Amino acid sequence: MRRPDRSSAVLLIVVLIMTLSGCQFANNQPYLYFKNNVGDILMTDLELDDLKVISLLDGGRRGFYIVPKDKNKIEEITTKTLNESIEIYYKNDLIHSSKVKNIIKGINLVFNEMDEETLKRVEQILQENK
Repeated sequence: MRRPDRSSAVLLIVVLIMTLSGCQFANNQPYLYFKNNVGDILMTDLELDDLKVISLLDGGRRGFYIVPKDKNKIEEITTKTLNESIEIYYKNDLIHSSKVKNIIKGINLVFNEMDEETLKRVEQILQENK
């Protein structure tokens, strides 16, 4: 039986590394985009420490809660979009649009004007992209 030569083994290792790197790279692609009303990307899910649908304290309503890694990001994007909209996209599909009425200086943001159907869709998207 013939033994594989060294160049074949090296080639196999290189192909394996490239394949694994490609899989890892694919997992690092954003799936949620937060854009202004002209389509400029303000933030993606990759810039968030936390994102989930939560129950609000006011009688059973729910909202979409996000916490950016950059603690100044909420103030930055609400300043840029004051009196305009932040639009949330799943890949290229518009999920929700909220008008920014105030500059928010907190470290988190809750989109609390989503209907229950939209929130269920967000939960499904988050589950599928864990």
